Amino acid sequence: FKTWLDDEVDETLVSYDPELRCSFDPNDKLVNPSRSDSLALVDEPLHYTIRFQNTGNDYARNVMIIDSLDANLDMSTFRLIHTSHPEHISVVIEGHMIRFVLNDIFLLDSTTNFEASQGHVSFTIKALPGSEQVRIDNKGSIFFDFNPAIITNTTSNLMVKSFTVGNHEPSPSTLISVYPNPTDGLLYFSKVVNHVYVYNME
Repeated sequence: FKTWLDDEVDETLVSYDPELRCSFDPNDKLVNPSRSDSLALVDEPLHYTIRFQNTGNDYARNVMIIDSLDANLDMSTFRLIHTSHPEHISVVIEGHMIRFVLNDIFLLDSTTNFEASQGHVSFTIKALPGSEQVRIDNKGSIFFDFNPAIITNTTSNLMVKSFTVGNHEPSPSTLISVYPNPTDGLLYFSKVVNHVYVYNME
């Protein structure tokens, strides 16, 4: 960096080191049912939730989630259940790929507002008929603005006609699916229940 003053040259080394401001997220993909043996009933829908959080140091204007679904899933049964930003979402389905586009959500970073830095999409989908003993694996990709894709964990379910009763596993008649999870609105149960007790993490 050079300055000229009174015809004298002053050569000074200047280091320009600005803070890089961007958005970034830890993420995961959840599936229900989520059993230790990974079994799921072939006639029941799988419930997926993709969660994202901006832990960068600036807001994210747009978030896009691309979910490349297993070929053994019946795309005609796809149902969007819940999203943290319902007024901003558009859903595009191409083959076995679903693109969730969340434009102009201006998702705050977690240091500015922890609660407002989080979001999710939740949907259900069923396996194709005749998918017994087929393993269905899935993972998604999350894009914050122009950042590279963040790849979620892989969920895995082995589709079965019925659960084996024994070893303290519940029978199909006692299993209840509860969704969406997480939720800040309606909560659905797959069967009629008489009493519900709700606890928070505290």
